[in-house]
Amino acid sequence: MTKDKSVLFFVLALVGTAITMLFHNGIGFWLFWENNPAFNDFILPFAGGLTNVFNLAFTISLLNLKSKFPKLHKIALGFVIINLLFTLAAPFVSYGSIIKPFMLVSFLVSIVCLIAGIQSLRNGYGPAKYFLAGWSIYFVGIILTIVNSALVLIPNLDSIEIIQISSAISILALSWSLSDRINLLQSDLSQSLIKQQIIEKEILAKQKVELEIQVKKRTQELEESHAILKTINENKTKFFGIVSHDLRNMISSFSGIGEMAKTYVEQKKFDRFNRITNLLDSSAANLNLFLESLLKWSMSEMGKTPYFPIQLNVEAEIRGIELFSKPLLEAKDLTLNLKCDDQLESYCDQQSFAFIVRNILSNAIKFSNPTGTIEIECIKFDQQCAISIRNSGSPIAPEVVEKITTNQSVQSTKGTLNESGTGFGLNMVYEFVVLNKGELMINNLLDNIVEFKVILPCKKVAPARIELASKV
Repeated sequence: MTKDKSVLFFVLALVGTAITMLFHNGIGFWLFWENNPAFNDFILPFAGGLTNVFNLAFTISLLNLKSKFPKLHKIALGFVIINLLFTLAAPFVSYGSIIKPFMLVSFLVSIVCLIAGIQSLRNGYGPAKYFLAGWSIYFVGIILTIVNSALVLIPNLDSIEIIQISSAISILALSWSLSDRINLLQSDLSQSLIKQQIIEKEILAKQKVELEIQVKKRTQELEESHAILKTINENKTKFFGIVSHDLRNMISSFSGIGEMAKTYVEQKKFDRFNRITNLLDSSAANLNLFLESLLKWSMSEMGKTPYFPIQLNVEAEIRGIELFSKPLLEAKDLTLNLKCDDQLESYCDQQSFAFIVRNILSNAIKFSNPTGTIEIECIKFDQQCAISIRNSGSPIAPEVVEKITTNQSVQSTKGTLNESGTGFGLNMVYEFVVLNKGELMINNLLDNIVEFKVILPCKKVAPARIELASKV
């Protein structure tokens, strides 16, 4: 239920009116203070003054005078003070001295209430119609009482009965105005609650959308982080594969050297012994250089496939790789012929270029027949550098070619002298060729000759998607 001060003021005014009526009709004197006539003289201004105070308070509260009609509110407060003074003076001032001023003030209070009701009704306030009707009836009762006392217009009714009847009807109308106000307040409260619920729903919906956006954003961030971690792990795995693959090739050149050295000493072939020791020193130095380069490469950009393209001299790079592969070439008594313009350049990453050539050359050595020849030919055409590495030996199967050039896993096969491998190197060769914006072609030629052709840009080119081709 809606709490409203107007209810309290209405009840107090009703009590004050009842006490005042007890004085008017003599019932109070007859029932309560028969032996105290003096009390009956001061009860009218005392109870009537309080009744006027509560009627004014009821009017101020019911019609919202303070916010709607500030000037009328101040006038009503002035009359509240005046009636409080009458109430306080009633015990000390004689009835004959106080009754006329009090009646005049009560009449003016009725006029103030009537004006407040008219203004509120003109302002469209619903409860004002019952309020104005109640005070209009009471005001008419006062007028009739005065006129009837002077002219006796209604012979069967005395003045007290007229004011009692008008007061009763007025109270009924004022109770309707109070009821209308309570219903209005409850309606406003309901509307306010509905609006509040709508606002709360809108806030909750907005919060839900924001939460969903945040969850989606966090999910996307987690997915991106997961993708980054996955890439880092994949690159780490690849890098470890590169390291293990190249180290294996490098270290394999040392296998059997001790046994060969012992045999040459026993056979007193000191020239070959010296050749092996020089080869051992050269291989150790090359291995040390390789490890230093590998360390710099790995530290250059952790978690990513290193790619720092530069303009490099093709012949110089291949000559350096030839030194790395010399022990493996000599182990199978192979001859390496390099045909390359000493001015030919390529724009690519130095370490990945070395990996590409080194692994293709190692593959050529692995599948070459002993005492055979490996040819490396480098030419320039259309601003591109073509590096062809050819060897005679075991041809490469078409399905293997397809797997290499589509970046599928390749199973290692034995070399011509049962050399083992991992099958990892050629897959990484393909990836590094693509990384350097090049092409890889693998061809089986006549007389069991296998050709790996790598095409790389001679100069820096704009990033573009390059379709890799393979011919078998």
